Amino acid sequence: MQMYDEDSVTLMRKAVRPNGSSYLGEMRFESSAWEEIGRPEFARLWDSEAASLPKTTTTKLYLLTAALGTTAPVDLGRGLSLTHRRVAGEMRLELGGVDRGMIDGLKALGCLAKIIAF
Repeated sequence: MQMYDEDSVTLMRKAVRPNGSSYLGEMRFESSAWEEIGRPEFARLWDSEAASLPKTTTTKLYLLTAALGTTAPVDLGRGLSLTHRRVAGEMRLELGGVDRGMIDGLKALGCLAKIIAF
């Protein structure tokens, strides 16, 4: 479920494919082409899609090496920002603008995910 500041809750569905996953709001999921199928058909379609993927992929990884001496956010593009913050007495780098669908990928890259509520 996704909770918003307006005290509304939206049911989220996780769409999993051979090349990754994403989250869809319930209304968006209902209007999509996803439909229920049996296990044999699912296995056939999954294997077919997985076989069509390239054996290797190349990903550009940008490494920010400059020390952040200020708490002013650094715009990383695509709606993401990097900010130097003090959290529980420790200095940390905070990645802002991350949506729920990005968290697993960021964790796989070595990021720690914490949700901090004030």
